Amino acid sequence: MKTEYEKMIAGELYNPQDPELRKLVTRSRQFQYAFNAEQDGKKRSKLVKEWFGSTGENISMKPNFVCDYGINIHLGENFYSNWNLTMLDVCPITIGK
Repeated sequence: MKTEYEKMIAGELYNPQDPELRKLVTRSRQFQYAFNAEQDGKKRSKLVKEWFGSTGENISMKPNFVCDYGINIHLGENFYSNWNLTMLDVCPITIGK
């Protein structure tokens, strides 16, 4: 039997109130608050590398950033995002290699 997380990333109907998913959302919100409050770009990049599923070495993101989980986001090398990016990562998002 699939977990609610497995159903979600497969694009199937799932229960977003599942305790496992709620923990992931809470973790993501903590990273979002820290990221959006951080003024130093290098420290923001470090947070993203801890938070996202995978990243390249050279990434630069401006605040404010919003997402659902973070762990379903995969960014390649030389990624840049400007202000106020939203990624709805209930399914995997891959940008770059």
